Amino acid sequence: MGVNQLWQILEPIRQRVGLETLRGRRLAIDLSCWICEAQNAKGMAHTVTSPYLRNLFFRIHALKRLGVKLVFVVESSTVCELKWETVRRRVEERRPPAFNGRRAVAEIRKPPPVRRQLKHKMEKCVQMLDLLGIPYVRATGEAEATCATLNLANLVDGCVTEDSDTFLYGAPVVYRGLSTNEKDPRVDIYTLRDVEKRLGMSRSSLIALAFLLGCDYCPKGVPGVGREKALKWLMELGSTSPLERFRAWNKGDDHCISSTESFIRRKALALEAFPDSRIMDEFLSSVEAHRTFVVPPCQRPNVERSLDFIEAHLGWPHSYTQQKVFELLTYFAMTTTQRVAASDLAPERILKSRIAKGVAVFEVEWRGREAVKIGDENATKDAYLVTIENAALVERVYPNIVDDFRRVSSKKRNATRSKKCDERPRVVQTATARVVPETIVVVSDSDEEEGESLIVLSDSEDDGSRARESHVDPLPDIGNLSIRDSRQIEKKRDETSGSPLPLRERLRRQKCLDDSHLGKFYNL
Repeated sequence: MGVNQLWQILEPIRQRVGLETLRGRRLAIDLSCWICEAQNAKGMAHTVTSPYLRNLFFRIHALKRLGVKLVFVVESSTVCELKWETVRRRVEERRPPAFNGRRAVAEIRKPPPVRRQLKHKMEKCVQMLDLLGIPYVRATGEAEATCATLNLANLVDGCVTEDSDTFLYGAPVVYRGLSTNEKDPRVDIYTLRDVEKRLGMSRSSLIALAFLLGCDYCPKGVPGVGREKALKWLMELGSTSPLERFRAWNKGDDHCISSTESFIRRKALALEAFPDSRIMDEFLSSVEAHRTFVVPPCQRPNVERSLDFIEAHLGWPHSYTQQKVFELLTYFAMTTTQRVAASDLAPERILKSRIAKGVAVFEVEWRGREAVKIGDENATKDAYLVTIENAALVERVYPNIVDDFRRVSSKKRNATRSKKCDERPRVVQTATARVVPETIVVVSDSDEEEGESLIVLSDSEDDGSRARESHVDPLPDIGNLSIRDSRQIEKKRDETSGSPLPLRERLRRQKCLDDSHLGKFYNL
């Protein structure tokens, strides 16, 4: 699809980024590419019901919840005359080997060829887009031409497609290889600016490659001319337009700038009517380029009808589908200027805040007619749906709900801290200590204020004499800490009691020990 081997040529400028970079951007999506990609995916054929609809729904859900604005482009059912040969070949390749139906063979051989399957799938996708409120435009020609026109008119920020000839129609930015897989959400970005600056090729150079290597309008290209020779010739031309050289060849100009051009000229002129002016006009002045497009706004998703449609075509249960479609409805309510009645949908409260994939989110409980779970007839607390929403978006739209949640959370934290402080034990446990001989026995002073504590050390020759508390006091609970480790004792005391004085200083002020014995005490 597109220009043969062009993606390999553009590989040096490919930028693989995460889907998060698409947040806030508006993208034009070639719907036919998504349909063909889903139908050709390995493991989905004959195992998944309507894989193209399943792929469409999950990608819409992931991108919309990410904050990406989508505009789908529906390809015309009428095949461009230049593409008849390519379409016939594709239809014949999909026919089973034992196919002998005369009517079907006649259909693919007469102009224009019929693509009944693609047309049917396209209309099913359009029905889903209508139910989910996703905007789309219908192309009168090729979908990639319409995507490029929307991009050139700044109606979208880029084109999502697998057709490399989107560049030939003038698209400045192309996204390819989009994946919404939770383990590796990514997309590849190509820009026409990088093609010009880093590869030294202009838009006319890409059109020349379409003639030489082949594309949808001339599948075979120029026999005998490969990718390396074509690129070598384009580098030799420099700023000279290769399309102008094609026209000069037709006018009888036999002057060639190199042996490479001489070889390509001889091979190209051996073909009938090279270059085909219709193909050149298709890329340079497509009918889509002269249209004035108006991108319709997003509409409110129809949850009820979506449930019936998805159950009929995908076989999903209503409860699962409702949660997915409801998440699109809540996003629509928070990002559109269209008013959603509070009786239908309104946030009740925030249940929890957390970080999901590096983004702050809220778990929001909703109320209203649309929020009632399928199967729960009574509007009770457990009957309402809960969604995970972007925290910044919720705070911007519903600041009062966020303020209430933070106020309640703050009260809960303060209550928990107070409870822990009240439950903390205030009696110091007995700890063992080694006392050197001839240690002065510390006696409690009767003038000490109530609640003060004195550590009494017994004078003993035996290592392992015990330190005893004279009475219960507000000293910290040192647990199993050894009294030898004075630094940890002091740190524990400061954290629990908040006393500004360390233990060493308190003992000195109480005149229990002089400096020499304090040194012995702390170096036990």
